[in-house]
Amino acid sequence: MGHLYLFVGDSGSGKTTIANELEKRGLSVVSSYTTRPPRHENEKGHIFISEQELEALKANEEIVAETTYNGNWYGATKRQVDASDIYIINRNEVINFMKTYERPVVIVEFLADEETLKSRLTARSCKHSSVERIAVDAEERLHDDADLWRIRVSTSNDTIENTTNLVLDIINFFNQCEVKTFKEHYDL
Repeated sequence: MGHLYLFVGDSGSGKTTIANELEKRGLSVVSSYTTRPPRHENEKGHIFISEQELEALKANEEIVAETTYNGNWYGATKRQVDASDIYIINRNEVINFMKTYERPVVIVEFLADEETLKSRLTARSCKHSSVERIAVDAEERLHDDADLWRIRVSTSNDTIENTTNLVLDIINFFNQCEVKTFKEHYDL
């Protein structure tokens, strides 16, 4: 089992699009569970479940990551993550995930400027207020250099193919390197 690549970024930053492209090239991506309704028919990337199904899942599986976003639960089981190369995760859950998960992790953060995020989210039919909030929040993060655990990829001014190739190059590079787990790095 190789490294796990955590894809993080704001809604509209391109992380799911690039993950889908990499899946076409043979990498496996976690389809996380969520209680949110699908945005459109045949939406990929999630397994949509009810609150009752969520309770059954928590009773029968080891949940390794979970968060609530806009009132909806998102999460993944250890079995799902163990079988995958890429996991799209909420950036606020990364450290908690890394503290408990035993596989070497590389974080790839997708960044897009405010104009690009607004355009992508509007095309997705997001409400204007949520587009504004996400774009402002993202603009603040573009200037935050405190977290050294991530590789940043800008998706604002490039094609999907070029960005996919760049991320694949990053993955191929790190697959040749020894990466310590979070616990090993911090002697936990």
